[in-house]
Amino acid sequence: MRHWPGFCLFLLTSLAQAGNIEQLEVEHEQGRYSIHLTAVLEAGSDAVFGIITDYDRLHELSDSLIESRLLSSTDAQHLRRLVVTHSCILVFCFETRMVADVTLHDRREIISELDARESDYRYGRHHWTLTPLSGTQTRVQFDCEKEPSFWVPPVIGPWLIRHHMRSEILKSMQRIEQLAQNA
Repeated sequence: MRHWPGFCLFLLTSLAQAGNIEQLEVEHEQGRYSIHLTAVLEAGSDAVFGIITDYDRLHELSDSLIESRLLSSTDAQHLRRLVVTHSCILVFCFETRMVADVTLHDRREIISELDARESDYRYGRHHWTLTPLSGTQTRVQFDCEKEPSFWVPPVIGPWLIRHHMRSEILKSMQRIEQLAQNA
């Protein structure tokens, strides 16, 4: 209990550095995990778009990302990308592979559909919407659903994964702001 004030200060500092988080929900239902995020970042929408679609540098957004690259593209709006992550949650460490078909819309919307045959997920979908608020601010809406095909320990596993996903998305938002400001 004596660590509670320090934890609260850490949490407030982390949130303050990650722009203005308006909504962040991480849920688990019937084996599927979902994230719903709305945040206002201190970065222009073109910079945010450039950062989250630079697949060779995605590892800069998360310590869990160990590989990311563009596999192919049919045109400027339709891409296929690979992301490999390595995560440890308590004593459980795992590596996941995600191959996704990505559709880009007007530098404002990004939709990724995971290919279950080439990924460690039965299902996965990411949807980013970027709304410019001013030259230096962008509202980011991020919706993600994933259903792992790997074993998740019952009872505590879903709670740990939800906690890990929440932590990772907050760090990623903070890093997007930092990268945009350093560009």
